[in-house]
Amino acid sequence: MDRLQVHIPSISGDHLSAVDLPFHLDRAAGHLGEQLAGQLREALAHGRLTPGERLPSSRAMAVTLGVSRTVVTEAFQQLYAEGWLEGRHGSGTYVAAVAPVPDAAEPAEPYGPGADRPLRADLRAGRTWGAGIDAAAWRRAWRTAATEPVGGWADPIGDAALRRTLAEHLRRTRGVIAPPERILITRGVGAGLDLVAAALLRSGDRAGVEEPGYAAARAVLAGRGAEIVPCPVDRDGLVVSALPPGLRMVYVTPAHQYPLGGRLPVPRR
Repeated sequence: MDRLQVHIPSISGDHLSAVDLPFHLDRAAGHLGEQLAGQLREALAHGRLTPGERLPSSRAMAVTLGVSRTVVTEAFQQLYAEGWLEGRHGSGTYVAAVAPVPDAAEPAEPYGPGADRPLRADLRAGRTWGAGIDAAAWRRAWRTAATEPVGGWADPIGDAALRRTLAEHLRRTRGVIAPPERILITRGVGAGLDLVAAALLRSGDRAGVEEPGYAAARAVLAGRGAEIVPCPVDRDGLVVSALPPGLRMVYVTPAHQYPLGGRLPVPRR
């Protein structure tokens, strides 16, 4: 078993205290980055690492565990996305200082229409950003797609190769185990949400939508006969403690709140 010695500043800041965390990475058990992310997540969830504590650098952790630095950076990136870790410029990686969920009576910080804050970016839907596209890679992708045979009926639940790729992506980046045969390819968010609404909602059911939130989601849910109920958000996303009563379902964007960009803290999830 590989053991990692994590040095964390004490409360006084004058000395370093050590927390001894055992990590066991088994090369025969699959993706090392996922193993490390899972073991770090468990340590965080059970309080063995607490908010504000500093983690070793990715390079130092890789040396200690005897793995490549890529393994550690992949694990860190996954935990960043989930809200467990935060980076501080020029200082390192820390356990996110996640505040307790506020009481329902505590007002959320004003956001959205009418809030007194300057416009920093155009967040209107449908504004395509193409500056980051690798033109050569884009052309290669189109050439590869053009070599696929044409004809025959497509698989009704989506191309098998695409579903396998998505299953791997979800497992690696979101920690979601979804076998390809349980993945359904739709035309987009609206089409997928409409299928979910058709399965879960009856006419008159109350469906919560973030406010501000995705306007198309409101339209889809209303089209299925739902009563749309606005749900407040703050800088971190949906205010779970302030959810209105009697909701049948809630449409939420936890990884990057739309359109404000907040990341829902772990306790709220």
